[in-house]
Amino acid sequence: MLLVLDNCEHLVHACTHCAETLLQACPKVQILATSREAFGIRGETLFPVPPLALPDPTQPLPSPKVLQQYEALALFVERAQAVQPGFALNKQNAPAVVQICRRLDGLPLAIELAAARVKTLTVQQIAARLDDRFRLLSEGSRTALPHQQTLQTMMDWSFYLLSPAEQALLRRLSVFSGGFTLEAAESVCAGAGIETQDVLRFLTRLVDKSLVKTEEEQGAEMRYGLLETVRQYARERLKEADELESVCARHLDFYVNLMAQAWDAIGGADEALWLERLEREHDNLRAAFAWALETERVEAALRLAKTLWVFWDVRGYCSEGRTWLKKVLERAQGLRTELYARVLTGAGRLACAQGDYPEARSLFQQTLEIYQELSDKRGIASSWVNLGLVASLQGDHSTARMFYEKALALHREIGNLYGVATALGNLGGAAWEQGEYAAARAYYEEELAIYRQLHEPEGIASALSALGGLAQIEGDYDRAVALFEESLALQRTLGYQAGIAYALSNLGSVAYARGDYELARSHYEESLQIRRELGDKQGVAYALIGLGSIAVRQAQYERARALFEESLALFQLMEVRGGKAGALSGLARVAYSQKEYDRAEALYKESLRLRGEGQEKPDIIDCLEGLGAVAHGRGQLARAVTLFAVAQALREALGLVRAPCESADYERDLTALRSELDEEAFATAWANGQAMTLEQAITYALGN
Repeated sequence: MLLVLDNCEHLVHACTHCAETLLQACPKVQILATSREAFGIRGETLFPVPPLALPDPTQPLPSPKVLQQYEALALFVERAQAVQPGFALNKQNAPAVVQICRRLDGLPLAIELAAARVKTLTVQQIAARLDDRFRLLSEGSRTALPHQQTLQTMMDWSFYLLSPAEQALLRRLSVFSGGFTLEAAESVCAGAGIETQDVLRFLTRLVDKSLVKTEEEQGAEMRYGLLETVRQYARERLKEADELESVCARHLDFYVNLMAQAWDAIGGADEALWLERLEREHDNLRAAFAWALETERVEAALRLAKTLWVFWDVRGYCSEGRTWLKKVLERAQGLRTELYARVLTGAGRLACAQGDYPEARSLFQQTLEIYQELSDKRGIASSWVNLGLVASLQGDHSTARMFYEKALALHREIGNLYGVATALGNLGGAAWEQGEYAAARAYYEEELAIYRQLHEPEGIASALSALGGLAQIEGDYDRAVALFEESLALQRTLGYQAGIAYALSNLGSVAYARGDYELARSHYEESLQIRRELGDKQGVAYALIGLGSIAVRQAQYERARALFEESLALFQLMEVRGGKAGALSGLARVAYSQKEYDRAEALYKESLRLRGEGQEKPDIIDCLEGLGAVAHGRGQLARAVTLFAVAQALREALGLVRAPCESADYERDLTALRSELDEEAFATAWANGQAMTLEQAITYALGN
C-alpha cells in the first residue's frame, strides 16, 4: 500500500509523527511524502528534487529541437502554448527563453508564470523585466493553492514558516553573489540576534529547508548559495528590516580583508590556490566593489583594487578591470597617497596588457609624480621601471633603457637589492631587443647572482629562463635546455604554477626549434593544462600558438587552423596586439601550406602591421620571410628574393640564428629561386633587400 502525503512543510511535526506512527503499526505501508525539509525518522530515504534541467551555460546554445529536450524549456513551451497556441521555440526566441529559464533557476512555478505572460509580452520583454520578477509573475491559476498562485505568495509562504533567527540569516545571506563560505557567512551575518557560533546551526536549517543550496568543491571548503529568486526575495526583506547598509558594510569589510590576505599570497607558492579562490569569489568582489563606490567608501574600494588588478591581469579580465579602476580613480581624484598610486599602477599595467600605451604612460607618469611628492624612492624607481616597460613595448628600447638605468641607480642608492635585480632583468630585456646580446647576458648574470645571494628561488628561476632564451636565439640549444630545466625544477619545488607553465613553454619552444615535435607537444600541452587551470587566458592563447605551429609542421592543417583561431579569439578578447599578430602569422602559415596564397599574404600583412607598431624585430623578420615564401609561391620571384634578403640582413644584424626546423624550408626556397631567376636578376633583387632599413622593409612588404 502506498500513502502519499503532499505539502508537509507547514505541518512537518504533525506529518512526522503521523508517518512514524503508521510505519510502526503497519510496517508494509510505504509513504511518499513531499516536503521542503526531511522528516528525520528511521527508514527515511531522501530524494532531493533539483530544479528543472537547463542547458550548460558554458557551451554554445544547441538547436531549438535539442533545447526542447531540457525539462525547463519543455515546460515553458508547453505552458506558453496553453495561452498562445502558435508559440514555438525557434532560433530567434530561443536565447531569450533560455535566459528566462536560467534566471528563474529552473523553478517550475516561476517558469509557468513567466510562460503565461507570452499573451501580452514577447519573450525578450519578459527576460528584460525579470529584475522585477515578483511584480511580473503575479498572475497564476485561480484554482491553485493560495501559496502557489504567484511567485510572491510562494516565497512568502516559505519565509514565514521560518523562525525569526532563520529569517534574519536568510535576509542577510542575500548580500552574497555567486555563493559564500561558512567563514564569510559567520563574518557578515552574525550580530543583532545571531551569535557567530550559531550561524552554522541556522545555516544548516536553511539547507534542510531547501532555501540554501550547497556545492562541495574538490580541494576547497563547502560553498553555499541562494537561487536567484530566493536571493531577490530575501534582499527585499533585508531592505524592509532596515539592515541593508549594515550587512553590506560587513560584506565589504570581509572582502577587503580577504584581498589583503591575497596580496600577501599572490606571487608565492600558494598563488594558484588564491587565484582559484578569487575566481570563486569574483561575483562577491564585484558586488563589494560596486557597493563601496555607490556609498562613496573610496578607501575601501582602493584597497580592493590594489590586489584585484593583479587577479584581473592574470585571469584575462582586463577590460572589466579597467572599467572598475577608472571608476574608483575618478572618485579618488585628488588623493596623493601610496594606496592611490598603487591603484594607478594597476590601471597602467592593465592598459599595457591591452596595448593602450598612451594611457599607460599617462597613468605611470601620475604615479611617479605622487611618489616624488611623497619622497618615496622605491615608488619612484618602480614608476621608472613601468615607464620603461611602456617604452619597450612601443619599440623605443633606448628610452626604456634610460628609465631602467635610472631605476637601477636609485635602487642601488637605497640598498634595495630586490629592486636592483628587477631593474637588471628589465635592462637585460631592453638590450636583448636591441640585439646587444652580450650586454643582455651580463645584466641577466648579475641579476641571477643577486637572487642567489638573496636566496630568492622565484627570481633565480626567472633569471635562468632569460639566460636560456638568449642561449636559444644564439643556437646553443643544449645550454638553453639545461637552463630551462633548472628553472622548471625550481618552479616545481616552489609549487608556483604560473612559473611551471612558463618554463614548460620555453622547453616546448626549444624542442620545436630542434624538430622534436612530439616532445614539444608534450611540453606545450602540460603548460596549456596548467594555464587553463589558472584561468590565464593570455598564457592559454600563447600555448595554443605553440601547438598550432607543431600541427602545421605535421601537416595537420585543420587542427592547426582551429588552434590558431581559438588563440586569436582570446587575444582579440583581451586586446593583446603581439598575441593577435602571432595567431595571424600562424593562420598565414596554414593558408600558405594549403596554397591559399591570397589569404596567406593578407594574414601576414595584417600580422606585420601589428608587429611594426611594436617594433618586434624577431617577429617582423618571421613575417618578412613568410611573405617571401608567399611571393615565391605566386611566382613573384624578384619580390621573394628581396624579402628573403632583407630578412637575412636583419637576422644577421641582430645575431638571430634560424631554427633548425625552419632551415630546410628556407634553403629549399632560395635554391629554387636561384634556379628560376638568372644570376644577374637574383643578385640585383638580393642587393636591393640587403640595402633596406627596417622601416623600408616593412613598407616594401606591405606593398603589392
